[in-house]
Amino acid sequence: MIISADQQFSSVIAAFTRVGWRLEDQAINYRAIYSGGIDINGIAWDRLLDNIGLAVVYLDGGNGQIIRTRIAEGYYRMEIKPQLAFAFDIQYMRDEQSQMATAKGVIYSFRTTFVF
Repeated sequence: MIISADQQFSSVIAAFTRVGWRLEDQAINYRAIYSGGIDINGIAWDRLLDNIGLAVVYLDGGNGQIIRTRIAEGYYRMEIKPQLAFAFDIQYMRDEQSQMATAKGVIYSFRTTFVF
């Protein structure tokens, strides 16, 4: 089950939260997710269709090796045309595991959306 809530505070700022849980009747990496963040609309810098997102995520480990995962994320989405947008994303992720040392790292990504 996942519960999702979004709230627009102004024409520039919005916030979101997602919480979810699942059964452990199968092998799973995570039994729960708790996340939240803000979205800043590009109207603040005269790019109405662009936006910046900042989020934090906590994943509670399931019945495998992962105890918990923490993620911090930031992205910038730039719309070039109504059919074309680019998103630049950076995430810091930290896994705590029962049988291994803590794994952590930075993940960079670039996404393209093309609507036809």
